[in-house]
Amino acid sequence: MPSISNAETLLAIDVGSINTRASLFDVVDGKFRLLASGRVPSTDRYPLLDFGEGVRVAIERVQAITGRKLLDESENLIMPTTGFGTGIDLCVGTTSAGPLVRALLVGLMPGVSVASLQRLASSMMMEIAGVIHLSDRRQDHERIQWIVDSDADIIMVAGGTDGGASGPLLELIDLIGMAVERLPQEKRPIMIFCGNRHLGSTIVDRMVERTQVILASNVRPGIEKEDLTATRIRIAEAIASTRYQLINGYEELKQWAGGHLLPSTEAFARVIRYLSAVVDSDAGVLGVDLGAHQVTMAEGTPADFNLHVRPDLGLGEPLAKLEEFIEIDQVLRWLPFEFDPEDLRNYLQNKALYPASIPVNSTELFLELALAREIIHHAMMKACKDWPDGIGVLKHGVLSAKELILTGGAALSRTPNPGLTLLTILDGLQPTGISTLVMDPYSLTASLGMMAEVLPVGTVQILGSSSLPRLATIVAPVPPSSSQRSTLHIRLDSVDGGHILETAISGGDLEVFPFKPGMEGNLVLRPDRSLDLGFGGAGKAGIVQVQGSILGIVIDLRGRPLKMPKDLPTCRALNQAWLEKAGVNMGNGTALATE
Repeated sequence: MPSISNAETLLAIDVGSINTRASLFDVVDGKFRLLASGRVPSTDRYPLLDFGEGVRVAIERVQAITGRKLLDESENLIMPTTGFGTGIDLCVGTTSAGPLVRALLVGLMPGVSVASLQRLASSMMMEIAGVIHLSDRRQDHERIQWIVDSDADIIMVAGGTDGGASGPLLELIDLIGMAVERLPQEKRPIMIFCGNRHLGSTIVDRMVERTQVILASNVRPGIEKEDLTATRIRIAEAIASTRYQLINGYEELKQWAGGHLLPSTEAFARVIRYLSAVVDSDAGVLGVDLGAHQVTMAEGTPADFNLHVRPDLGLGEPLAKLEEFIEIDQVLRWLPFEFDPEDLRNYLQNKALYPASIPVNSTELFLELALAREIIHHAMMKACKDWPDGIGVLKHGVLSAKELILTGGAALSRTPNPGLTLLTILDGLQPTGISTLVMDPYSLTASLGMMAEVLPVGTVQILGSSSLPRLATIVAPVPPSSSQRSTLHIRLDSVDGGHILETAISGGDLEVFPFKPGMEGNLVLRPDRSLDLGFGGAGKAGIVQVQGSILGIVIDLRGRPLKMPKDLPTCRALNQAWLEKAGVNMGNGTALATE
């Protein structure tokens, strides 16, 4: 195998809950580029229960597109390359398929170690089976029975700063030990200890005859210090061993990838973390990935990073329980046509039963995008509440300004009209300030995050290519309301001084001004005294450099937070008007076309 520094051809495999993708990257004109991507239904579920079937078919799709032979006669990956257009140099993998892992959280203090465990759990694909801590008022025998009844796959234990508390923590460890001894060997959960690292060997000794113990970094090495990143990766490895033990093909994929295999959410987070470090702004980056079985929200600034995963929200199976979080009328208000609430409930149940189904007409498409708006808004608000110190949110539940917003997931990135994607993001996230909206139409972000581990230069070059196109530059002031008395004056000049556009937009309006990819210019913004664009206060003017994009420059003066009317007929009229502004032609009310 060639050294990583000399590698030129990389195959990235992503096994998702619905689709499996194989993406081939190679050097073209001195830079890494995406050559081809093959997407097929995943095969990890019944009746096949085998990752490998879907992986091989996806690779065969890539072979058919490129003419490059990647599998030998035994359907094994050809690695390294032969020098004759055959094989690859490197392989990496990401996964989000498989059943949810149930986790029991055990810590010392609710506001310290337990809080860190809860934030850690919320950044991973897992279901919380319960929480135990010293002050939960249960007797020891009740705690032991709770552990036995929890049906947990893993027990995450934290507590004590490094070199700190030991006695109370060891008491909890002994309780766990007595509980797991009551379970059959095959039902005993893995214990992951991420507390006082000085107790690691002691805990292993106490539990070695009872269950498997995995040691991870302390999530709370100091009272005022929290460190989740290294622990999250260690726990991801443990989750993989639990989640995929009954599914064939995982170990083979891990072998092909040379161990470079991570959950898709963690790989997605890597890209957001990298982008937040390189953007020339303290505003940072927001990443949103909406899948069939989860929503991932990742926010990074040069000084901080936060990750939030919601396995109970998505556009597939979680829709069966959507009304536990979101009211039906909240979804209906985003439709440009009348729709019966009971018909929507039926749609939710059918979609939950058949999560791989895609919209077959414009009605279903608008339903899915209305659901996407509410799901990502709910996930964003919950994430920002859970993140330390409310990072990411201004007062009154308004998202703070982001330099860049990256969106992933088929519902957000592969609509038949880019205007639909734009409105879904604007209505769901309600960004403020001046942001660049970037799409991931080929679902590459997770693969690029994994690729960064072996070929970081490749990730950097592909992030700067057309594989992740710019959708629009969004300008959204923060006004006290969407009052029509507010006004924003704009002027757009090309970099060579040519005048392109000059106009004024009134409060309540949404306008889209074309500015094609490849173009560069200077955007002069002069808000009135009620509008704040982040230039130092309300009414402050400024100039920003802008690059062309698919839709151009979007001015959103509809107000933050966006307040929809209470009556649905008025909502329908507004949605129709906004669709027209975004370049989506409703035609007879249900037809969909690009103008």
